[in-house]
Amino acid sequence: TVKMFHIRKTCLTLCVYGFFAALSKFALVDAKSSKAVQVGDLSIDVSGKSGAIKVKRINLGKKKSKQSSVQISLDALREIDVDGNIVGQKGKEKHSLESFSSKDFTFGVDEFDYTVVTPVTTTNVTNSTNTTNTNSTTTNTTVTEYINTTATGAKVSFSTTLDNGSEVGVETVLISGAGEVGTLTEKWSVLPGDMKFNIDLSNWEWCDPCSDGTGEFIDIDIEIKGSKAKPSPKHKKGGPKHDKNKTWELGDGATLDLSDEVFLDGNWTSMPEGFPRLVIKNEKQLYTFRFPKFNDTVFYDPIVSFDPFFEGVTDSANAIFATSVSFIALIAGVASYILV
Repeated sequence: TVKMFHIRKTCLTLCVYGFFAALSKFALVDAKSSKAVQVGDLSIDVSGKSGAIKVKRINLGKKKSKQSSVQISLDALREIDVDGNIVGQKGKEKHSLESFSSKDFTFGVDEFDYTVVTPVTTTNVTNSTNTTNTNSTTTNTTVTEYINTTATGAKVSFSTTLDNGSEVGVETVLISGAGEVGTLTEKWSVLPGDMKFNIDLSNWEWCDPCSDGTGEFIDIDIEIKGSKAKPSPKHKKGGPKHDKNKTWELGDGATLDLSDEVFLDGNWTSMPEGFPRLVIKNEKQLYTFRFPKFNDTVFYDPIVSFDPFFEGVTDSANAIFATSVSFIALIAGVASYILV
């Protein structure tokens, strides 16, 4: 009996130890107006009212003394016709949203040990169905094959519903295990402390038509801002010119990787030419993504990564230094003028 007691006590101790060990790696904070999740050196804080995400990465640099932050906000969403005109603005149920600030989002941690999958091949499949003895119906579908990568992390999802019943979802993966992610034609390496986030539109009620036109695309504006006053394109040496619109340096070691590929109704397809695009509007750094018309769902996944060896002076410090230099130069000019 004494021996069994010690065994049970040991098991209980190990279980409790394992529970707190898990908490040390993944932390979930439930605030009244926001939800916060931390995985290692990366944390996100999601607003329950607007879906805005505050991303923070700590322990950067050789001395683990640097940190970097990125703000991601859904800004606006528009259903447009083939000419780019907004549709669905009239009537009770709007098909566009000029601001997400008042939208309520539901939040959930789907998995703490999620394995990222990445597409490797697509296969066209032809199916024939006999309707009569002489006639048959032929349908063509595309099957995408996926493989599990070594990239793992905590999967956190939140979503909202528009007035017309259409759903907008955001899925984030806080990377805890290094690996490779991407589309059929593009691959990116991710490290612990990076973040992959996905935009998911589903159950869309299209203007087909509405009184002001027929919907053919969805434009969604997302503000993604680091410490830089203006992000700079990062062109990969030897790569095509259009890559300059895909990778952006946000400041303090943060990088945004974009793609022009979207997963639409089970098939990979490209956005229209010129998208995604960056627009600076009222000091907002807005990235516009244009999704072609879909029946069921459309899925898009950018990546925010952080340089673990970032040692540079922060962009905010650079701005302060530049302002100080300008001020000193102004004082010196005034002094020299008075002396003359």
